[in-house]
Amino acid sequence: MQCPQCGAPVVLEETECIVRCRFCRTSNIIHTHPYPCYYMEPRQKKYAGLQIAYVPYWRFKGLEFRLGTKQPGFRVIDHSYLAVDKSGLPVSLGLRSQTQKLKFIQKGILESFLLPVISRKDILKQIAGDGEKKVHIGEILSLVFMPFYQDTDILYDGLSGKVIAMHHSDLPAHKKSPAYHLEFTPSLCPNCGWDLKGETDSLVLHCSNCMSFWLIHNKKLNKFKAMFYDKRQDTDMQMPFWRLEIEFKTLECSTYTH
Repeated sequence: MQCPQCGAPVVLEETECIVRCRFCRTSNIIHTHPYPCYYMEPRQKKYAGLQIAYVPYWRFKGLEFRLGTKQPGFRVIDHSYLAVDKSGLPVSLGLRSQTQKLKFIQKGILESFLLPVISRKDILKQIAGDGEKKVHIGEILSLVFMPFYQDTDILYDGLSGKVIAMHHSDLPAHKKSPAYHLEFTPSLCPNCGWDLKGETDSLVLHCSNCMSFWLIHNKKLNKFKAMFYDKRQDTDMQMPFWRLEIEFKTLECSTYTH
């Protein structure tokens, strides 16, 4: 993407929420509310003269912990799901969402886009499933648009060039990109205006001038309470831990004894 300050190219990982430009030396917090929205550029030059339609896919990444009837389970998830009800299209992006470069959707893209029909809520229900109790941690739900070339009566995969078993007229694409806009907030302390410190994927930033901490949430910097344990002058590094206060309203206990 481009630096919001000077326009220089910036490369981001999906987990990063801070745009740090190596040209103008500025840092900006990127807001992708309600979810990140990307697209892949077509790669088949031999079809360059054909129209392109972008098809949406939901992509879910995260850690899944589940409590089964016999034993607990754990796995890393990176799955994609077709967001329109169209038979003939690939039901998943496969490994493409991991191997291809993803670009943020911004103003100025003139190609056709299909809008998602399967909602975000329905996809999350599908991922949760029934039966086993599941908990997802660190999950990221994003919308990825994959390109398809439209010929007279043939549809081509925009990445591999393979023929898709459906007619191009079955894709009622809109002639504009989705109403999705990136927003940026300068990475400055709301208290004193000092530069906030933190990694590009940090959720909490700190100000070394007024020693305040700020949580990035809902397109805002929210002041966050922080405490230090056994701080000494010769300390080289301090590791962060979330402190959780848990309360049980009802706790049923039973045994197999008579």
